[in-house]
Amino acid sequence: MSSSEILNRESFFKEFSIDEEYFKSTGLEWSELEKIYQDYTLLVPLMEKRAEEIVLYIMALKDVHSVRRRVKKPEHLIEKIIRKGKKYTDRGINVKTYKKIVTDLIGVRVLHLFKDDWKSIHEEIIDLWETKETPQINIRRGDYNLDKLREGIKNYNCDIIVREHGYRSVHYLIGASLSPQKEVF
Repeated sequence: MSSSEILNRESFFKEFSIDEEYFKSTGLEWSELEKIYQDYTLLVPLMEKRAEEIVLYIMALKDVHSVRRRVKKPEHLIEKIIRKGKKYTDRGINVKTYKKIVTDLIGVRVLHLFKDDWKSIHEEIIDLWETKETPQINIRRGDYNLDKLREGIKNYNCDIIVREHGYRSVHYLIGASLSPQKEVF
């Protein structure tokens, strides 16, 4: 399904394995999802440019090895809204609010070579952008002595999440708008 097509409910449900009963249980209105889809489809080119700007900033940071980025596809946005269902309905999701409610319209992955390189990258991210939530350090059980790690990061204002299946990362939720980063001069 291309972003220039009108969103067809039947084929969309089939493509994303969405059950009609589940959809009804979410309280979402298909007509509102179509409005979100159309609005977001027009926004994607601007978001692509913004994502590229973010990548350029991050690539220039010390200790960054590589950067990947993606802008959520319009179909995947609608699928996520339906999957989150009641959670988003309770927050009043609609064409005017979805950009604040869905926090991963742009995703950026920064890779570095050594475990502790994240600290300099973290400091730069915090300096460049306003974070909307406390950053989360995801570690694999056994990677670190947790007490020692907590002591080592106490000045970084991060939460530690222990993952069972090898997922390692630091997650940041930065400003949800498409406006430029914090003033730095």
